[in-house]
Amino acid sequence: MNRVGTRARPIPIALISVYFLFSAAYLWVVAVVLIVAPGTLPLMLGSRFMHGLELAGPYMMLLVGCAYGSIGWGLYRLRNWARWLALLVMVWGVGCLVPTISSAEIGLRVFLCGAEIAIFAAAGFYLAQAPTALEAFVKAKGGTPMRICADPQTSVPRESAPRPPAGVAFTVLLSRALSRLRAG
Repeated sequence: MNRVGTRARPIPIALISVYFLFSAAYLWVVAVVLIVAPGTLPLMLGSRFMHGLELAGPYMMLLVGCAYGSIGWGLYRLRNWARWLALLVMVWGVGCLVPTISSAEIGLRVFLCGAEIAIFAAAGFYLAQAPTALEAFVKAKGGTPMRICADPQTSVPRESAPRPPAGVAFTVLLSRALSRLRAG
C-alpha cells in the first residue's frame, strides 16, 4: 500500500485517481488546442470522457477536465466526496455506453465498449463496497469503519451476526452514510 503521511492508500484507489487525473490532463490539452487554434482538432476527441457534453465546445472540456481533476485529486487525498462523485461519473459513463454498445456491430467496437463498462463497474463496485476502500476513506477522516449489523442498535459485527437480506443491508448502509454526510 502507498503511504501519504500516516494514511494507507490502497493501490486500486490510486489507479482510479490516476485515471481521473490523466483524463483531466487529456481534456485540458485538447481544450487548450481548440481554444488557441479552432478547428485543428475535432470536438469528438473528448467524447470518451464527456459522454455527449463534448458538443458544447472547448470551454465545456475545460470545465469537465476541472471536475475530473478535482475528483482525481480528491480520491488521491482519500476524500469521501470524491469517492461519491467518482461513483456518479462511473454510473453516468455506463449509462451513456449502453446505447453505444447496443447499436454497435459485432467486432472491436462491442469489445471496447464492453471492456469500458466492465472497468467502470469493477471500479465503482470497489469504491462502493470493498472493505479496503471503505476503511481507507474512513481512516482518512479519523473515524471507525462502518459495519452493517443485524441490529443497528447493537455493535455486533457482520461476521458474527446473521446476514440481513441484500436490500436491507444496502438500505442500512445508505441511511448510515447519509446520516454521516449530514453530521459532518
